[in-house]
Amino acid sequence: MEKEIFINVGATEERIALLEDGQLVELDVERPDSIRIVGNVYKGEVKTVLPGMQASFVDIGMEMGAFLHVSDVSARMEELTAALDVEFEDESEGENGNSGNARKKSRDQRNSGGKRPRRNGDYLPIEKRLKRGQEIMVQVTKEPIGTKGPRLTTQVSLPGRFLVLLTADNKIGISRKISDRNERRRLNRIIRNIKPKNLGVILRTEAEGKDQKAIQDDLARQVSRWEEIQKNYPSLPVPSRLHEENGFSASIIRDVFGTDISRLTIDNKSIFDDIRRYLRDVAPQLLDRVHLYRGREPIFDKFGIESEIKKTFDRKVWLKRGGNITIEHTEGMVAIDVNTGRYVGTKDQAQTIQRTNIEAAKEIARQLRLRDIGGIVVIDFIDMDDPGHQRQVLGELRVGMKQSRAKFNISDFSEFGLIELTRQRVRPSLFHALSDDCPTCAGSGRVLSRETLTTKIERWFQRARVGSRDRKYRLEVNPEVAQHLRENESQRLKAIENRCRLKIQLDENERLEADRFEVFSIRRKKIVTSSYTT
Repeated sequence: MEKEIFINVGATEERIALLEDGQLVELDVERPDSIRIVGNVYKGEVKTVLPGMQASFVDIGMEMGAFLHVSDVSARMEELTAALDVEFEDESEGENGNSGNARKKSRDQRNSGGKRPRRNGDYLPIEKRLKRGQEIMVQVTKEPIGTKGPRLTTQVSLPGRFLVLLTADNKIGISRKISDRNERRRLNRIIRNIKPKNLGVILRTEAEGKDQKAIQDDLARQVSRWEEIQKNYPSLPVPSRLHEENGFSASIIRDVFGTDISRLTIDNKSIFDDIRRYLRDVAPQLLDRVHLYRGREPIFDKFGIESEIKKTFDRKVWLKRGGNITIEHTEGMVAIDVNTGRYVGTKDQAQTIQRTNIEAAKEIARQLRLRDIGGIVVIDFIDMDDPGHQRQVLGELRVGMKQSRAKFNISDFSEFGLIELTRQRVRPSLFHALSDDCPTCAGSGRVLSRETLTTKIERWFQRARVGSRDRKYRLEVNPEVAQHLRENESQRLKAIENRCRLKIQLDENERLEADRFEVFSIRRKKIVTSSYTT
């Protein structure tokens, strides 16, 4: 599979696109009004302690209070294991030791949902850990989403190119994607020789094949960052930012741009130079894969990315065979419906349904990744009677979901033929990040029908006939509604005039939305109603 990264730097936003075999699979966008803060470290002040929620709210200098749960106050190695896809090595393992027991424990944790069963008393109550007014060092683990503030942890972790430094534990972890046992032993020996005793380290996938010097240099950089944070903590006021994560492009280069990326193309000379300087220190073998785009045509237009981005706002996504999926965002979840659409297939209906569902499963995995949809997702595939067909569709969905870096869980088919899944949500989805609620429909995606609006207008005039001495009005509506009033059911407006014994002058106003109307009193020469109808 060929993977490419394209970076577009504009005056008001920076966009990074990841393509796999020429198909857009990930898009990251950063604007000045939505700077990301995940990974930032703050000196904050506890504002509220809520025993009933076993949580507290911390002031880190943002408009909204930041949320800190009791489980994030303590070390949470099992959660890091699940989130970072690592296995922690047995502390007693020697140079030729066996880490099988550690791996078995890690597998047991994954099979139980990524966490060990907690005994009573594992966590001291929040009210015994924190108090109002207390100063505390915290790190952001989740961006503010909607009306919810950022989520925090007291366990600071600092990511580098080859490793992640854990400041609240002394464990050693190695990415599960490094599967060779000899390589795991080699890396384990290296990190045991160089790791500070009071700190923990997770070796990332990019550490595979790297020599001790490369890993040691990366570790030294992260230790230096941690020492700087600790040094500044006592003297800074509350709230203060102690550490800021790398810039948008730098973070992507660190976390995504590896040996599996064949090409990186960017249209900004300054950031191009920054990327090359960074790679010279940590991955010089990747320098020849970085290219500066100098074309006159916008980079995303040149490589067909812009047209794909426009499709991310579509509710309906068409499949190659003619089927489609419909994606609906609700307050608490995302619902996805699969349909055969124009695909009629062969004479075998079960085979037609299976092919459509398999194609839909692949596309759903791509859309969740591309649109960065997190939280709860419910998928309604076309009903299948064959359990084997169900297993095949579920397998395709799992394979597609594994391509993303986000953590996920997928259920089996329910008795109603639905699949439920959860996907890690760290920031608002692309849909919410790049759009606002419609002022007309308030985000519902629907407005009042012309018939419903006509009925509301009629009721308004009925009330006006009783409650006002005015008998002549001017009614302003959207042109489409005006046509409906004039033509539908033998001039609906004339019927309203006769029933209410009023004189109504109808005017078209293109500035009015389709479910809004205004009424002007000719006697009083003023607008007597002008509001959105609900």
